[in-house]
Amino acid sequence: MCQFIILLFFTLFLPVLAYIPVYPTNSTGATTADASTIILQWYSNGSYVQNISFQIAGQGSTGINKGALVHFSEEGVNNATAPTSTPWIALISCDNNSTNASLDTDIFELAHEKGAVSALLYSLYSKACVINPGYSDRLFDIFSSPDPASSHLIEYQFSQTGQHVLSSYDSAQLNASANVITESINAGYPVSSGYLLAALTARNATATSTTSATTQPSMKSGCNPCSTPFPLMVLYVAIASVLVLL
Repeated sequence: MCQFIILLFFTLFLPVLAYIPVYPTNSTGATTADASTIILQWYSNGSYVQNISFQIAGQGSTGINKGALVHFSEEGVNNATAPTSTPWIALISCDNNSTNASLDTDIFELAHEKGAVSALLYSLYSKACVINPGYSDRLFDIFSSPDPASSHLIEYQFSQTGQHVLSSYDSAQLNASANVITESINAGYPVSSGYLLAALTARNATATSTTSATTQPSMKSGCNPCSTPFPLMVLYVAIASVLVLL
């Protein structure tokens, strides 16, 4: 009886790491971009758009998901981490799994418990992220970056938001930013700096998104069309060179 109580204590009260029911692959065509899109916006007037792959539809989903894009991992968050009601989207790497992760809780379940409205998978080293065939939960919409080049470009956009950026899951910081993130979602563009506003739209979305890659109405765009910044050009060339060698 005493052993059972001790085991129950460890099960209920000690932090549990979640496993990732996804694996990276270099198989050609494993995950390809479709008509689904991600729009990333930052203050002020910055935006980036690319096609992504729609993997799983959440129960009752309209196919449109909006919130702050933040990195989410089983090493940075566990069952003891506080949730938030601020809309956010989990950016999840499939490049590795925790060595001591629990098989009872997966990363999508953990993200959903913390308040995530959707998830975006990515790999910086493999060609694609593939969800385990046996995974069938439909907690929310799950998307995937179609290739490493796209993943690197998504990562690069975090550097556009300034020094004090909300880049990884932090419930306190998300709660403190609740008003501005909600206001940004309603307005269709970021109203302040410090976060990436994301809109993930599935290829078969049943609703219409009000978010577009247009500039903030009350401000002028610095260029039309804008030329590619030199650091971003260097990144494009580097990624392309690596992919050629694969």
